[in-house]
Amino acid sequence: MKKLLTNKVFKDALLAITLPLIALFLQYSLESINNSREWLFFYPAIFVTAWRRGSLPGYIATIFCGLLAVYFLIPPAFSFKLVSYASTLEILIFSFMGISTSFLMGKIHARYSSMSAHSEELERSTEYLSSLLENIPLMVFVKDAKDLRFIRFNKAGEELLGFSRSELIGKSDFDFFPKEQAEFFISKDRDVLAAKRVVDIKEEMIQTRNQGTRILHTKKIPLYGPNGEAQYLLGVSEDITEKKKQEEEILRMIKEEAVLKERELSTAREIFLAKVSTLLSASLDYHETLKLLADLSVTALGDWCTISIINEKGEFERATGAHVDKNKQVLLEEYLEKYPPDKRVVSVTTETSYYNPQILDSQLKSMIKDQRQYELLMELGSNSSMIVPIKARGKVRGSLAFIAGKNKPNFSAQDLALAEDLGRRAGIAIENALLYSSSQDAIRARDEFVSIASHELKTPITSLKMQLQMMLRGVNPERGLTPPPEKLMKALVNSSNQVDRLTLLIEDLLDVTRIARGKLTYHFEEVNLSKLVREVLERFSEEIQFSKCELTFDLEDSVMVYCDRYRIEQVTVNLLSNAIKYGANQPIHAIVKHEAGKAILMIQDKGMGIPKDMQTKIFERFERAISSTNISGLGLGLYISKQIIDAHQGTIEVESELGKGSTFKVSLPTGL
Repeated sequence: MKKLLTNKVFKDALLAITLPLIALFLQYSLESINNSREWLFFYPAIFVTAWRRGSLPGYIATIFCGLLAVYFLIPPAFSFKLVSYASTLEILIFSFMGISTSFLMGKIHARYSSMSAHSEELERSTEYLSSLLENIPLMVFVKDAKDLRFIRFNKAGEELLGFSRSELIGKSDFDFFPKEQAEFFISKDRDVLAAKRVVDIKEEMIQTRNQGTRILHTKKIPLYGPNGEAQYLLGVSEDITEKKKQEEEILRMIKEEAVLKERELSTAREIFLAKVSTLLSASLDYHETLKLLADLSVTALGDWCTISIINEKGEFERATGAHVDKNKQVLLEEYLEKYPPDKRVVSVTTETSYYNPQILDSQLKSMIKDQRQYELLMELGSNSSMIVPIKARGKVRGSLAFIAGKNKPNFSAQDLALAEDLGRRAGIAIENALLYSSSQDAIRARDEFVSIASHELKTPITSLKMQLQMMLRGVNPERGLTPPPEKLMKALVNSSNQVDRLTLLIEDLLDVTRIARGKLTYHFEEVNLSKLVREVLERFSEEIQFSKCELTFDLEDSVMVYCDRYRIEQVTVNLLSNAIKYGANQPIHAIVKHEAGKAILMIQDKGMGIPKDMQTKIFERFERAISSTNISGLGLGLYISKQIIDAHQGTIEVESELGKGSTFKVSLPTGL
């Protein structure tokens, strides 16, 4: 910029000095002709300078011409002294004329320069626009807004359509294209002009002369005149035929690749699931099966997994877990121990999986219980999760949770499908393990029961046999010997007691069989429960005295129930027998009363008590609170009692504490 400015100043000064010098030369040369006309050639010099370079160079030329004239032409020559008033006035007039001429010609010069610059800029813009339109690789056309005839077409449009510019200009779409195509083009043109907005036509078919049918992406734009009305319609079209073919080919290849990948993935998953089924079925140990399932799960999905199982109370509890990084197994075990399953795990009881492909930090913080849980989850990796039910035979057995860290991709719908299939197969394996474990428990219970039953049945038989042998030894018909009446009576009483005991054992076994077959019969009648219990207590007085137990009772009068007398008596006998067996040498207290519209029977002892984990099991078949080697019995009394009370629409429950005794409470409705 500085260089251009310096160049302009130089040219202005050069012209302002050169032309006055030329004028002086001509003035001297033509002095004989030009006598007394000293300013004749100086005026044109000032005029030309101001016209060519502007006002300032004209002012400079005026001053320079005045100095030249005073020094060389006005007497005295070769001196700047003015000796006459006329000469001074002449100089002033010349200066005024020169400055005025410079000012006027400068204005003309500025206007001319501006017009010339605009003209050149317009010419350059027109040439640039024409060059741009001609060389742009898109078809560009312009139509007159009134009759929609072509008035401009570029080279790309000629090549695409196969028509020359001379054939296109002044014609409409109906002159070149099939009727349906032409009507489509014209309707879009009218939409553009009516809506006064750009219309983007993503795909339109066009029939060309040499290339057949092509697919174009066209934008049509209205161009407005000074009055705001559309005068022209500009169209820009891109030939996307090859692009569409490429897109279709790419789409076809992507679909084929996706199908191939899906087949490969499906095959890999089937192989994995088959392997899982084989490995899980190899073990019938319940806990070993769970651990194996956890280890197999993390080889296919996520970074770590947890397995939760529904316990006997119907609650979820942590069973096991595994992490793909064995160094983090300790952290996982801490997590499993400290933090029980949450509502997400429990939600799978509806057989609906929980799926969260992207766990946000805010979500994670809303679910944690304390800072340590958050730290463990971050160290284990918690970026994506899914929880699926473990199902078998239409029943949810537990849940299988998968969690992926930031180094693994987020879980997808395909991963969820695989996890759900894994949950179903796991359910079958766990069910088999549970069935095997239950069968083993049943076999052990059966063997123990057979052993106990054999012992319990043999005891009265052995005692009876001994009594009979003693009586046989005391009888000798040949010698007329018989046992003394007292001894004989004692032996007969003992024998009768053993027969009664044997009868009760056999009756319990028969009752269990009847219950299993649903054939335990009941004969309901109105019974005074207080009187019934009193009779049982009196019957057991000798046995209670023998066991050194102190018996107390609190029997409310006339507590009436509608029941099977024999079966309720059987329940009372079972509860009292247990109190004597398990509470020997300790007080026993019996209660009968009304409570909240129910008849209540309670038997309390201060014996050894029952462990908490056994307080529900003792009402099952063959279950005993302590080892069979310490207390005699088949372990059927409480089971039979519960079945009887259930049939009476009542309840039986126990409260017990080890070393402090037990309280059995029977609640019966007062009427049926």
